[in-house]
Amino acid sequence: MWRFLRILPIFAVVFAFSASSASAAKAPQAGFIVFKDMGRAAGVVEFRDKATGRIVGSSSTSGGKTGNGTACGDSRHKYIGARWAAVPTYRINAASVPDYLGQTLSRAQLVSAQKAWEGRFRTDCSTIPGPSPFDATDGGDTPLTATLVSELTRDGANTVSFQSLAGTVCDGALACVVTDYNRGRINEADMAFEEDLARYGFQDVWTTDSNTWTDSAGGQFAISDVGTHEFGHFAGLDHTEKSPELTMYTFIHDGDETLGLGDMKGLLARYSG
Repeated sequence: MWRFLRILPIFAVVFAFSASSASAAKAPQAGFIVFKDMGRAAGVVEFRDKATGRIVGSSSTSGGKTGNGTACGDSRHKYIGARWAAVPTYRINAASVPDYLGQTLSRAQLVSAQKAWEGRFRTDCSTIPGPSPFDATDGGDTPLTATLVSELTRDGANTVSFQSLAGTVCDGALACVVTDYNRGRINEADMAFEEDLARYGFQDVWTTDSNTWTDSAGGQFAISDVGTHEFGHFAGLDHTEKSPELTMYTFIHDGDETLGLGDMKGLLARYSG
């Protein structure tokens, strides 16, 4: 699961509206969930009102509690209250990939990041708790950007895009997933990656290499690691605060592209039955 680790602070969701998570604020029956995964600062999760877009509940933290479980022995998991009722189709804006990256390889890694959650899962664990009940379809390329991120507006497409997060509900994030939900069902979800990581004051870049790392000056964020974590949110999974070896741990880290036991069990619990 772990190859080379320098922990990258993201966020701990300290309230949710699933039966498995304590709630510090009651979420509306319909609205938006905003997952802002931060690279170097406190992370934020927000519930926003459907009609006004105003924040009705939020939480931020600079870290989570650590534990000593192993990737293949830690079964902890959490999920947020909304899930897909039918197989979702997502589309990738390959033209939005930063110029210093290869579009073809970057796109392939995003597709692979989603497929980590399907079938027999992508994992280093010898024991798999069961076949994944989740499925999503790559619908090809799109010229669209993530309008749920930029405007809290549905456009009928589940878009994955690199774009500026400045001035959006996801400002300050490395990557962000915004879901539009109603009565526990996800209607649409968009995923956006900050196109210019350097605007946050560090010499950070995206990479198609498999290693994620940072230091005091800069670093690189592997699309394969971040994408796999974000597609966990896309499926409706929350963070596991005490499970540092899992993909859905509070911090994105190197090795996130392979799932741990709790990640797989979370997906199974979310979509089985």
